[in-house]
Amino acid sequence: MNLTPEPEEYQNKPPEWLNRLLSICCPNELDEQIRGDLEEMYRYRRTQYSKPISDFIHVWEVISTLKLRFIIEKTPSTLHYQKDHFAMISNYFKIAYRNILKHKAYSFINISGLAIGLTCFMLIFLWIRDEVSYDSFHDNSDRIAKVGMTWVFGETQIPTARATTFAGPGLKEGIPYVQEFVRLKKNSAKESRVNVDGQIFHESMFFFADSTFFDVFSFELLYGNPDDALTKPNSIVLTKSTAEKYFDNINVVGETLIAGSDQQVYQVAGVVEDVPNNSHIQFDLLASFSSLPEASTLAWNRSAYHTYLLLKSADQMNLLQEDIDREVSAYFGGRDAQPFLTAIPFNNVYLKSPFNGEIIPGGDIRYVYIFSGIAFLIVIIACINYMNLATARASDRAKEVGMRKTLGAYRNQLIGQFMGETVFITLIGLFISILAVSYLTPFFNDLTGKELSLNWFENYTLLILLISIGLGVSFLSGSYPSFMLSRFEPARVLKGSHKASGSGAWLRKGLVVIQFCISIILIVSTLVIYEQLDFIQNKKLGYTKEQVLTLSVDKPDDSGVSLETLKQEIATLDGISQVSLASHLPIRGVGARTFNKGQTEETRQIVNTMEIDEDFLSTMEINLIAGGNIIPGSARGERMSLIINEAAAELFGWSPEEAVDQELRSRAYGENSYGKVYGVVENFNYESLHKSVEPLILVNYEGFSYSSLKVLARVQTKDLSDLITSIENTVSSILPETFFEYSFLNDEFNSIYNSEQQTGTLFSLFATIAIFIACLGLFGLASYTAVQRSKEIGIRKVLGATVTNIVLLISYDFAKLILIAIGISLPISWLVMNRWLGEFAYQIQIGWQILLLGSIITVLIAWFTIGFQSVNAARANPIKNLKSE
Repeated sequence: MNLTPEPEEYQNKPPEWLNRLLSICCPNELDEQIRGDLEEMYRYRRTQYSKPISDFIHVWEVISTLKLRFIIEKTPSTLHYQKDHFAMISNYFKIAYRNILKHKAYSFINISGLAIGLTCFMLIFLWIRDEVSYDSFHDNSDRIAKVGMTWVFGETQIPTARATTFAGPGLKEGIPYVQEFVRLKKNSAKESRVNVDGQIFHESMFFFADSTFFDVFSFELLYGNPDDALTKPNSIVLTKSTAEKYFDNINVVGETLIAGSDQQVYQVAGVVEDVPNNSHIQFDLLASFSSLPEASTLAWNRSAYHTYLLLKSADQMNLLQEDIDREVSAYFGGRDAQPFLTAIPFNNVYLKSPFNGEIIPGGDIRYVYIFSGIAFLIVIIACINYMNLATARASDRAKEVGMRKTLGAYRNQLIGQFMGETVFITLIGLFISILAVSYLTPFFNDLTGKELSLNWFENYTLLILLISIGLGVSFLSGSYPSFMLSRFEPARVLKGSHKASGSGAWLRKGLVVIQFCISIILIVSTLVIYEQLDFIQNKKLGYTKEQVLTLSVDKPDDSGVSLETLKQEIATLDGISQVSLASHLPIRGVGARTFNKGQTEETRQIVNTMEIDEDFLSTMEINLIAGGNIIPGSARGERMSLIINEAAAELFGWSPEEAVDQELRSRAYGENSYGKVYGVVENFNYESLHKSVEPLILVNYEGFSYSSLKVLARVQTKDLSDLITSIENTVSSILPETFFEYSFLNDEFNSIYNSEQQTGTLFSLFATIAIFIACLGLFGLASYTAVQRSKEIGIRKVLGATVTNIVLLISYDFAKLILIAIGISLPISWLVMNRWLGEFAYQIQIGWQILLLGSIITVLIAWFTIGFQSVNAARANPIKNLKSE
């Protein structure tokens, strides 16, 4: 420890910071006198008191000595500087405002380009924010995992978003850090009839849920107790809007309703706030899981339950999959067919789910990335417009820069001036874009199927982003022009000997190329998307999807009514040529069963299946290539009639001809059930064209336990309204409790590709906007070029140049830039869109025709833009341009 005494000089000297305070606050002529007097008093006081006491008294004396007039007198220069500074900034904005009025055309191009670009950016941001916000409102969203199931048999894999009854309780028991689980089971169409005081409703979003539902999820329960709302059998929770629909009231706890074919009475135990749109868990009614007959049955062989696990800590999410694999392996041992349970973070379900059959169709994270890129590219195009026009017009501002420098302006002040002008123009564009977004949001919602809104209190991130993007756009747009203009030498400028640098011209040309590269990529992408969608919609599927009306009807239990009766009655209606019954629509996925050849267990395969009747092939116009049709009248457990497709024949090692009369066994249809292959059909697409045709077995439907079947009726009439009314009356007379809802198979097919159709529409919209903004800039550059070369054009006209010669002269430089952009962008477009097409099993080839068409569209638009201004310049009277020479 250092005990050396401090020097005497330090002991008798007041704190240095007090001297600095005096220097700042005292007038210069009094500073030395006041400071000397105070220091003399401090030294005297040190002979009487210790240093800390002397310092304290000195602080008080310094503060007492300072007077407000000293401070005011000391800082006039600072205040004057501030006044001058604000006056200078005010002058900058005045100059910016005058420049806008003086150069209306260029200002319009800059402001409109920025406004359109920022409008697109905000609309896309609202869409992206909605996509990535799914399920984030739950308090425990980072601790919840969704468990899906994949049945694996040999090389066959069948992924599904639904797990078995045992998955939830089994994993909670086997994995210590699983705090809770909840299962959701969607009610069948047959069980979704709701009777409220004799009024019948059909609910498609009717689920059963475990009692832990409100422990895991953060849905707001308005009425009822979350601890026991779903505990008792036959208790049910309604959403707010459903309660109002049923009872014209919200607080309906204790009310009763009847649901299901067994007319089970449910008591309302709670009312929950309507489910937010950005939730992948959507429901209108939520009944207790204990109401299900299978609630107490824990089995691995039935995947019908959306299962969610709540972990004790979010950090354990990385360990979960390994522990799940261990639990499944321990349970199944070495069995041939076993499920693989896959856990994914809850927040990834909507955008990144690898499973089929989620509660609602999910989004696609790739489109989020794509449209994020498009948003920034459009803003960049708008910024390039500003940079190009600002640098092109640099010579017009040269004398202003020279005069300001002569009068003492520093370079950083000039940079501040030009950056201030950019900020001013950006703020105008930003204000216009906010108004535009407020007006366009409803139309954008119709286009995207969203419910977006520009709510600043909810979208505070948008406000922060707008401020950031405004500053970013200002810097990006104004940086190069500001630094370039501030470099001008005043002497050369005022003598008139200043010449624009070649680097500025090269930069403008490079930026034009970048603009049109982006525009061409978007145009070609739009053409490819539309070609692919047209190819999908017109591709021969192996059956005729047009003019087929579809119904979902409940299969009667012991009512004594046969679906054959309904089928026959519909077939007698005028305008109906064929009617068939099937378990699935041929475009909405099918079931799956295990089959093996003869008695050989080693040949077992999981194969997609569809239950049909004997009229299915003729109704759908599917071609048999070997054998014949199924034989009606087979019953469960007896010999089944089977038809297989070419892919199934190949799977079992048969040619189409060899497959006829072969036997296949399946325990799914009974312990000793077996069937005979009566025929082989051509491969037809029964799922999305994203997939190739997989093996399929068509089984006669009679006797199989489906709660509902599909009626497929081929229509041959122009009077659809009367026909649909007749069908509805027929269904109501035979199955009075069936909810009548119809669709056309062609519409069902098109709905599968809604995502692609929306993508194509958005691409075409943003491609149009991008090319429009680019052409605005091109128009401005062409206009400015024409003005700069007006004397040259006048001389050429006097010497005999035609309008065509002048147009070609002005257009030549721009045409080279467009051709360079085409050469760069076409290979990029081809690579990007080939990768997108790789998602489809059936796809078009990007031929030279599409690339050529995209190039022609770009050239024509650019040529029209440049040509319009060039023709105006060529038609100008040369005398006006040369009269001052």
